[in-house]
Amino acid sequence: MRDGNDEDLLTTMSHELRTPLNAILGWVQLLRAGGVCGPEIERALEIIERNARTEAKAVDEAIDLARIASGQLAITRRETRWAEGLRAAVAASEGAARARGVAIDVDADPEIRVMGDSARLAQIARGMIACAVRRTAPGGTVRVRLAARAGEAMLTVREDRVLDGDARTHAAQRSALVGDGRGLGVAVARGLARLHGGTLEEDDCGLTLTARVPLVEAVRASEGDGAQALRAG
Repeated sequence: MRDGNDEDLLTTMSHELRTPLNAILGWVQLLRAGGVCGPEIERALEIIERNARTEAKAVDEAIDLARIASGQLAITRRETRWAEGLRAAVAASEGAARARGVAIDVDADPEIRVMGDSARLAQIARGMIACAVRRTAPGGTVRVRLAARAGEAMLTVREDRVLDGDARTHAAQRSALVGDGRGLGVAVARGLARLHGGTLEEDDCGLTLTARVPLVEAVRASEGDGAQALRAG
């Protein structure tokens, strides 16, 4: 029997795969029926291309999620500065943020070093930021922070929404989202954080995601303690 989390994930996956596909099919049907002409043809092609790329991204995320669940996704561990992957993740989200009228504010310590896969660490950040951009109201700001605390690198992404103050409006916006509105990108990011020996959590208000990954120093100290225990044994 599947639990509630499985059901939510299946619902999210279905939504993220079907939504762009429906847009593609709808515009193709309009083109074939001659319902689009002149300058609108180029716009139709742009919409089809954009949704095709979105569909491909969702498929890649679904594959990654399946590989994580089956233990078949391997990561390359080496000392890396997470801020470098974070910059790439922010750059990848800027287009969508501008289209929504959302700003991205970043404050990252460039010297934070973790032991992990630089590409997958960037993917964790990208999934978190893309989700926050999608959930933030136009005129709002996504605040991204990378800092070190208690042996961990902490990446926090907070949605500062601009709303009219009406709680019913807020509730309606949330209910319009599928599941918790997080999407496959965050599910993948959570799995990747676990593969790095860390976690990804959401605060009680549902506005902040926090990913924690052990710092290089903490990993080396743990490995040293393990080696000493083996020698003592």
